[in-house]
Amino acid sequence: RIGLRWSLALGAAFIVGSGVARAGAQGLVTFWLAIAIFGIGGPLVSATAPKLVMTWFTDPAERRLAVGLYTAAPALGGVTALMITNSVLLPAFDDWRLVVIAYSLVALLAGLLWLAVSSTAGEHEPAPAHRQPAPGEGGWRQILASRGVQLAFVLGIGIFFVNHGLSGWLPNVLETDSGLSASVASAWVGASTIVGIVAGMLLPRMATSDRRGAVIAGACGIVGLSLALMAVASSASVDVAAVLVVGVRAALIPLVIVVLMEADGVTQSNVGLANGLWFSAVHVGGTSGPRGGGAIGETSAGFAAALWTLAAILGVLALIAVAGQRWVLR
Repeated sequence: RIGLRWSLALGAAFIVGSGVARAGAQGLVTFWLAIAIFGIGGPLVSATAPKLVMTWFTDPAERRLAVGLYTAAPALGGVTALMITNSVLLPAFDDWRLVVIAYSLVALLAGLLWLAVSSTAGEHEPAPAHRQPAPGEGGWRQILASRGVQLAFVLGIGIFFVNHGLSGWLPNVLETDSGLSASVASAWVGASTIVGIVAGMLLPRMATSDRRGAVIAGACGIVGLSLALMAVASSASVDVAAVLVVGVRAALIPLVIVVLMEADGVTQSNVGLANGLWFSAVHVGGTSGPRGGGAIGETSAGFAAALWTLAAILGVLALIAVAGQRWVLR
């Protein structure tokens, strides 16, 4: 409703405010509130980005590449933070609060850079509209009735369950099952993120309408087989190799976003609404993934059972992707 430029700028402002509030937090309640502020800014950026891509890029190939790039960017930032926080910034500042302030300044710089860039590209964006969609433009009922949107919802919930579950517990899995130290396990998980960045930039470009289901199924299959190998492997080297391949999971989210953006009934005028609905729904999986993986890992079956569970979910998602794509195109 307020337009792309100010939506992203407002998201950046909330992220900066969250960082400053974290640095000044004096207890659990104030720290939780500081993180909750990020819960406004982060989703605002994530929900606006697909609208930006849909508006600025009309060529489908360029659009798919743009999705891969913007979804790979957070992973690249995360890897950079993992590499320099404990080794560079914390020794330099000798205070974790100052490190958080430094990262807040980076977010501020990114927000200001966005305002500068968007000021020169404003002609791409239509004027903000406060009216109801005209007939044919597609409100939320028409969006939810789209087969492509329904497929994106199902795949997104499952993929967020797997991705968030692994992100929360993968270092612990390596540490527990392979005997690696916490720092070494975290380093290998970070290396798998680099694999995910490359996969996230390459695979969406391959996901044309006629083979999108096969690309998603292939990525699910590769990650699922790697998790199954980790569940049965007794060698640290095998586990490390499997973890690197598991990084391909990062490409699954941009692939599903492409499904959503190119679904029947999703247009430039309502893609923001479509992505907002999708983003809210898929976090059913995002919030339950870490809880589910942790709960299974704490049983007598251990993390191996959690890995088998996630591998089975990915197998089901692969079948859904192939069958669902045929259903959408029918």
